[in-house]
Amino acid sequence: MSTEYGHPSIDTAVKILRADRYHEYVHSAANASKQDWEVTIGPDIWNPKDKRRVRKCLDAMMMGTLDSQGMAELDLPAEYVAAVIILVANPVNWMVASRWYENANTVESMISEDNTEEPQMFEQGMTARRIFAWMNRFGGGSNLEPHRKYLQELFAPALTVDEASR
Repeated sequence: MSTEYGHPSIDTAVKILRADRYHEYVHSAANASKQDWEVTIGPDIWNPKDKRRVRKCLDAMMMGTLDSQGMAELDLPAEYVAAVIILVANPVNWMVASRWYENANTVESMISEDNTEEPQMFEQGMTARRIFAWMNRFGGGSNLEPHRKYLQELFAPALTVDEASR
């Protein structure tokens, strides 16, 4: 299958994250501080204390549309989760992110799960090792750099919550 960015999940993530006004949906869902966003998209290596704030921001980016509409979240395929991380997080944090998001189900296992004609054993989810390998395989392309830069410029200032209102 031919895709613009090397994998359908990356194509989808680019389209969703760059959609008109998507950053506003994410902003309303995240309720994150400027510092939370700076840590999430910045160049510094995440530490264990950053997990809660980073997951809050990344989860909002992954589920922003549903959350802003008051809809229940859904299980996301591991490939989409990895694609969002590729586009948002600095590559120095991909390994940590892969551990924080391990056990997400793959697209294939989710599709197979819905196939009731042939019951079979399904994998429990992607390991951190597989997610990290997937990110390295599909996330290294220089064709993604303009999108990473655009998203950092778009999300960082737009997603700042007024600290005085907290």
